[in-house]
Parts: sequence; C-alpha cells; structure tokens
Amino acid sequence: MIRLPLVGVAALERLVRELVPLLARGDVVLLEGPVGAGKTTLVAAAARTLGVDAAVGSPTYTIAHRYETADGGSISHVDLYRSRDDPEAAAADLEPYLDAGRAFIEWPTQALASLLEGRSCWTLQLDHAGPAARTIGIGPPARVTTAEAIALAGRLLAATTSEPASS
Repeated sequence: MIRLPLVGVAALERLVRELVPLLARGDVVLLEGPVGAGKTTLVAAAARTLGVDAAVGSPTYTIAHRYETADGGSISHVDLYRSRDDPEAAAADLEPYLDAGRAFIEWPTQALASLLEGRSCWTLQLDHAGPAARTIGIGPPARVTTAEAIALAGRLLAATTSEPASS
C-alpha cells in the first residue's frame, strides 16, 4: 500500500485530480478510516473532477447516491455506516450502483466480498495525523503493475506536497 501525507483539503483535492483519471468505469473504491477522516470530502472531490455539478454529501441515511458525470458515465457514493448491524441486507441492493460507473464505498464490510468478486477494487485508507493533517494509504487493484504503482506513488506524492500555483 502506498502511504502519503495530506495536509489540508487542497492536498486531498490535488491527489484526487491525479487519481481519478486512473479509475476505469466499473472500478470500485473502498474507503476506510474513522469518522471525520475525509472520506466524503474525497468523494466530493472525485465527483467534481469527473464534472459533477451537484453538491455531493454523505448518503449515510439513504445508503447511496448516484451522480451523472461529464463523460456520460456516473459515480456512485455508498455509505454503509448505518448498515453495520445488517451488512448482508445492504449489500444485496448495491449491485446497480456498482454496475453504473465508478463506485466509492464508505465503511465497506466483509458482506461485500461476493459482490466485489471479479471487480477491479482500489482501497483508500484515510487516517487522522493532526488537526488539519491526514495520511492516505492507496492500494491499487491487481491490474496495476509494480512499476505503475511506483510511478503513481511519485506523482501522488508530488501532488500532495506541492503548493498550488498562485494567480
């Protein structure tokens, strides 16, 4: 797993702008981390990168939201936090969200194992590292070679540690 520092929302947004173009339609991104680590903020940044104009919020109470992207695809945002008591029931209704385009799943559970079988899955693990700082662990899917992962790590590190150009 590639581990990188994130200081501030701007660093997270720069990382997402580098990462999202690597996501193929049908890819699933499993988002792990404690409450308040930035999972929904990451999904909102991914949606903006894909041309979604709508406000992206947490689907904690509705379980899932789907947004149409500028490239004619979609991005699904699934939050299984409230489904921890019955993850199998929640997983049973998720297939349409996974088949529609790129899917981001907060609080993934073992109940998803059969649903994710054969799918290209990324794992992103966000952790607190201070008041405005986070770390992110990135586990690319099997299709990404070791050489590609090393190159990706370099690009993402540059994105997270560089300051945006001032106008």
